[in-house]
Amino acid sequence: MIELQGATPERVAELRTFVDRSFADYIVISLAIDGTDRKRLGPSTEELKTADEATLQKTAYIERKDGVRLFLTNFRAPSQDGLGAKFVFPRVVNGKPFIDAGTGEVKFVLEIGKTIKINRKFKVSEMMYDGNLEY
Repeated sequence: MIELQGATPERVAELRTFVDRSFADYIVISLAIDGTDRKRLGPSTEELKTADEATLQKTAYIERKDGVRLFLTNFRAPSQDGLGAKFVFPRVVNGKPFIDAGTGEVKFVLEIGKTIKINRKFKVSEMMYDGNLEY
């Protein structure tokens, strides 16, 4: 998106190193807050920037369709990279991928303060690319 918006080649190269690196051990969910209502954006952006990782480890999780939850292991507040906050989860649990082609559906749940409450479902079938699960 940043490349399409006309970022400098240097900026694109800088961000590409993040995008192209291997996340084989992690599930990373990136969250950027955007909108036109500045009255609502300000408090939400501030809550995201100042979120406490210890608290998030209790309120941020990925849940499979079978009800099994995977809680956050690491949090990175938004930075100048333009990719928003990063919520990091382990990809493998008890020697098995937490999400596989047969998982069906996963849900990302997050609650930060009074302004950020997310409950978003993702179909695993829509994460398939060239016969491989890409997430």
